[in-house]
Amino acid sequence: MIKRPGGALAGSKTPSKSQLFPFIANWPEVRTKTYLTPVLVTVVCVVGLFATLGNTSYFWLLAFYLTAAGYYFIYQLCGKSKPWWILAATMIATASILFSPILPAFGLVFRQILPGNVSRDGQVNFTGQLIGMFFGAGLMEELLKALPVFALYWLGNRLRSPTRERVGVCEPLDGILLGAASAAAFTFCETMLQYVPKMVAEVTKTAGEGAGFFVALQLLIPRIVGSVCGHMAYSGYFGYFIGLSALKPESRWLTLGIGYFTAAALHALWNSSEQLGVGFFVVVGSLSYILLAAAILKARQISPTRAQNFATQVIGAGISSRFSLQVQGRTIALYLGTTVREADIPGLNSQRGNGIIAEVNSKPNDPAVLGLKNVSGMVWTVMTSGRTYALNSGQSVRLAPGTTIDFGRTRGVIV
Repeated sequence: MIKRPGGALAGSKTPSKSQLFPFIANWPEVRTKTYLTPVLVTVVCVVGLFATLGNTSYFWLLAFYLTAAGYYFIYQLCGKSKPWWILAATMIATASILFSPILPAFGLVFRQILPGNVSRDGQVNFTGQLIGMFFGAGLMEELLKALPVFALYWLGNRLRSPTRERVGVCEPLDGILLGAASAAAFTFCETMLQYVPKMVAEVTKTAGEGAGFFVALQLLIPRIVGSVCGHMAYSGYFGYFIGLSALKPESRWLTLGIGYFTAAALHALWNSSEQLGVGFFVVVGSLSYILLAAAILKARQISPTRAQNFATQVIGAGISSRFSLQVQGRTIALYLGTTVREADIPGLNSQRGNGIIAEVNSKPNDPAVLGLKNVSGMVWTVMTSGRTYALNSGQSVRLAPGTTIDFGRTRGVIV
């Protein structure tokens, strides 16, 4: 007789133990496949919001939750795991910069020496305001938010693999994740320490304290939620170029310049849009998010760790991955363009010096046939179809289920 998963017979009318107690039987899947962490954070924040009704802590908790939700959305789009403590350290570093002598120094350079000191009282025409915002908000704030990203870029270059990949900026996805994290902290601090207190004070003078808090709440929500197509979009887009300069250092300065000035221009356009009406805000916000989304998709496409990225679903040609490599308890999806790194298979060193020890290519005269190319500095031993042979560096083994590869210190199986 055929048994169902969990032990119930196909013809049985009695539920199995796993069916009666699904929480116990499926706990590992509950932890990994049901967004458990964000839901638990939501529960804690909801309870906290109920508990803080009527006092200013409500504003801080709501701002924290909305900021976390916006960043989580971008994190899921990127699909690359980055240690939480690196992301938290980036946010803390950005918040610390805002209370350090760095901020007034930036203000001196960009708003006093450079023409960035422009008021937003409507007395300056659009062109003048755009130029002022480009220097005083765009160039200044985008560089300020990028400082922690550049610091991790520098630190990563001085660490060994795999710590370098976990901590540093080695590819565009790293730059996007860290840039958006920095922007999330910047938006949170700017909103809660500048805009909300200012709004409460201004409205309270004319309409009373209750009205002041109500209008401040109306300001807080769109500022934090809108950071996905605002500060996080600008900084994430610039972060893409920072990561790209790490991946392709030959054109580092050109790459960084394009990203920096584009992010600053988007930032300046948003800050100057009020003179052109609500519709222009919609255009600029939409454009900012579209550019970020395009950067994320391109970053995922060219990521050296694409096989391990949890957002990766299809190969470049739109065909689902048919093969995978099982090694040391891990499963690495294999599709055209996959790169396997030193951290994935211990004991192998990259012959090119870029950390890549294997890559999936296609047969020149038959693109449908895929192979795993050895680009490490060691000879592999391949066992397939009843024969064993050596695979030298530069050679490829055809992807076929059941093929075993001896990498030296460990073995892998293609399934």
